[in-house]
Amino acid sequence: MSSKRISKLLSLFIAWNAVGWILSTYIIEIAGIRAEVDNILILRYKTTILGLALLIVAVSLYLVLKVMKQREAERNILRTRTFIRCPICGRRIPADTVMCPYCLSIIKEEIK
Repeated sequence: MSSKRISKLLSLFIAWNAVGWILSTYIIEIAGIRAEVDNILILRYKTTILGLALLIVAVSLYLVLKVMKQREAERNILRTRTFIRCPICGRRIPADTVMCPYCLSIIKEEIK
């Protein structure tokens, strides 16, 4: 598996754990185990805070991966783009350019 796929799965796993931490005290209450827990509200606050922190980590990891994927796609586009040299100034410019952005000389006639 690629590292991106592993990171995505890790992000989903962390998010799943966050939901579990947030819902754990509610599950304890529904299951009727509340009598064994001294102060359910303090436990609920602590688990909710932990769950929200894990959720923030999971979302941050997901967003970082998304930004990295976009940047890689942009780099691939730039790599596949063809370039030519301006006949006047000699600088490298994209092949589909009509006018050189450096010396403003006309490279190709515009199609009307």
